[in-house]
Amino acid sequence: MYTNPNYMINTNQYYWDQLDKPSRVDKLKEVQYLVASKEYRDFIPYCTCELVPQIKFDTGIINNYPQVDVINNNPIDIILDNRKEIKGFKIVVSHHVGEEFDGFRLPQMQGIRDDIIFLRTNFISSFTLPNNNFPIKCENDRVNSVYTPDVKILSNAHGEKFSPKGALINFSLVTSVPIKNPELKPYKDKMGMTDDDVAKTMKIVDNIFQIAIRGNVERKPIVLILSPFGNNEIDNNLVDDTIEIYNYFICKYGHCIPNIIIAIPKNAQSNIFPAFQQGILTRNYKQEITK
Repeated sequence: MYTNPNYMINTNQYYWDQLDKPSRVDKLKEVQYLVASKEYRDFIPYCTCELVPQIKFDTGIINNYPQVDVINNNPIDIILDNRKEIKGFKIVVSHHVGEEFDGFRLPQMQGIRDDIIFLRTNFISSFTLPNNNFPIKCENDRVNSVYTPDVKILSNAHGEKFSPKGALINFSLVTSVPIKNPELKPYKDKMGMTDDDVAKTMKIVDNIFQIAIRGNVERKPIVLILSPFGNNEIDNNLVDDTIEIYNYFICKYGHCIPNIIIAIPKNAQSNIFPAFQQGILTRNYKQEITK
């Protein structure tokens, strides 16, 4: 097994120029996270990850509806802020990268959509040669995601590292690739993805929910944390399409996942958080359909 222990620490100009973009974290915090991550490599074991395809999956009779919340924060800080409430739960975070992400050009932020996952956890230690799972390939009409069952949080929002000899908070990570720049066509009074792109996106999101359930070998109650799926200035997926697809699978799999959180980072485009707040089906929807 080969892992390059130094590939995160790189100060080339391209890397720092990328941090000037609104979607990137503050430069000082970036350095703090990098230092904290580097110091942990001697203490924290490497992550293991596997490529998981979508399958036909029966979850039984739908007999419940989950608690669904939309929170204006990144998944890592949501976990830290609610550590007491979710103790004893199986925490699964859905994470997205670009189709060009190969796991070995991190200093150039190649294909990275969420800096926080890379900078404040040990997820980067799962990128090994040979037999790397990235870039994620979808072949023969089958979609794939990468599942990393044990990822540890290394630092807080201020870049302050947790003790590597203490009990670090861990979670499972599902990494997927949204469609980039999907073709759009008019539907009544608005634009939307084509039927083919909707079908492919539904397969990917279906696989995310499946992995959260299938990977729960501990049989703990699940907290699934979803992020805006391709709703950024690079992938350009429409928010309304993502909301509709999320709602479908919340209804389909929610009886197996008692807690679902939609995590909208604070640096996301300004329209995204209110759109998800208004559009995602919550407990109020359950009350409506059971009247």
